[in-house]
Amino acid sequence: MLRFFYSPPFRNPLPRRLSVLIFPWLVILLFLGACASKHFSVEISLPGNTDTAVRLLFYASDKKGGRLMETVVPVHGGKGSAQFPAVNPAVVYVMTSANTPVIAFYAERGDKMEITSDSSDPLSWRVRGNSISEKWSEWRLANLDALRSGDAKKINAAVASYVKAHPDEKTATLILLTSYDRRVGEKEFSELWDTLSDKVRTPETIDLIARADMVSADLASASSSLPEITLRTVAAKEYADTLRPAAQGASIILFWHNSMQHRKEMMRRLRTLASEYPDSAGRLIADICLDYDSVAWRMPLPSDSLKHTVRGWIPKGEADLQVMDMGVKRTPWWIVADGKGKIIYRGDDAEEAEKKFRSGMKK
Repeated sequence: MLRFFYSPPFRNPLPRRLSVLIFPWLVILLFLGACASKHFSVEISLPGNTDTAVRLLFYASDKKGGRLMETVVPVHGGKGSAQFPAVNPAVVYVMTSANTPVIAFYAERGDKMEITSDSSDPLSWRVRGNSISEKWSEWRLANLDALRSGDAKKINAAVASYVKAHPDEKTATLILLTSYDRRVGEKEFSELWDTLSDKVRTPETIDLIARADMVSADLASASSSLPEITLRTVAAKEYADTLRPAAQGASIILFWHNSMQHRKEMMRRLRTLASEYPDSAGRLIADICLDYDSVAWRMPLPSDSLKHTVRGWIPKGEADLQVMDMGVKRTPWWIVADGKGKIIYRGDDAEEAEKKFRSGMKK
């Protein structure tokens, strides 16, 4: 007689109706969890004998604010990788030891950026990970000769050609704002900016760049009065000093980078003015470093021999909103204000700045 052993089927401990309701939500939660990655990654693949450190700089932000992020990706045997926080999109700069950008790329949260090349020269690096960075990379590689020449006119021509051909692309906006030298083509820059469609020249796109010299005057009108400036000074231990315009006489401020040309000459001019007008209560003479690295700021200060002046540093550099509001376009950059705080000169002409300052001191 055969006996059949009955094994009851698996029974879901949850009622069928409840299971039907819960399962879709579990799927949604898993999907949202997968999408909630608040970072982007960078993988670097260079020649196998490459041992170096790649410096990256970008502005990480969310709805509450943001801060500059600077980090180093170690590359050993040609390979390196890292992850970076990301809520909002960012433009990431590959920096030299002199704190100047070599190349840049665009990254969003969740992006897996790849940098590859058979050369250790960053200008030749190909960047993949999203369409914007890939187009940006293709433009750079197609114009290596112009970029390597350092000739602003050749570089501007390469930028202009791309912008005119792609006025509806965000890539064109980013290339214009990062690579065009306005000192040799201010009028053309404005014309190129006007050719871009409104959808790709938004304030959000400009915020990605975080550099004041790249902002169109139409989008960021500089203040007509010298504001109070929050900064760090040599004497301060915290980033909490406030620089105020001279209550009497005039004010002159030099914005500088350690790597800029003729820096010593600029400091000599400030020494001369400080000697001619020794009463620090009756005028303001200041220099403000815009380097991101405090060492780059402090290292040359002792040799400047400046006395009875303000030696300042703004860590965010040109990305600082108050620097943008003052219309600082590049370095060296001078701002001169009269005794009422009204700005009477703003530009890169040192002689004109001195002239305006002396004129303000006579009133």
